[in-house]
Amino acid sequence: MQSTLPLLHKAARIGHFAALGVEALAQTAFVWAKVRLLPSRHWRRWLEPRSGLEDAPPQLARDLRRLIDVLSPALPRRTRCLICAMAARAMLERRGYGSVLSLGADIGKPSLAAHAWLSAGSIIVTGRENMADYKEVARF
Repeated sequence: MQSTLPLLHKAARIGHFAALGVEALAQTAFVWAKVRLLPSRHWRRWLEPRSGLEDAPPQLARDLRRLIDVLSPALPRRTRCLICAMAARAMLERRGYGSVLSLGADIGKPSLAAHAWLSAGSIIVTGRENMADYKEVARF
């Protein structure tokens, strides 16, 4: 009996990760379609600050980060960071957890470059690979 507990835990973890992956794929596709096909007035409310939500468990934030990292290369480079941040935020909110969506700008370049990232507690869920190059200009 003792030896089956680690296997059951591992199977439950794989099931959780698979279900989260399917949800991340669907949510990312939904956000991409909304951002690319609709005027911003239809989706910009997703950027508004939220209050009264708990901090996400660190393991959930790390799992979500791992999944978004796998999905993001399939997205258009120009909108990838915003779409990933919005999708991850929606997934966390659905579970009652808060997050902070940050928008940054790199004003040192000839043309204005922008980046978005999402943090849940102390964990950067999306956009961490480039965020050091950008100065935060807005926080939601």
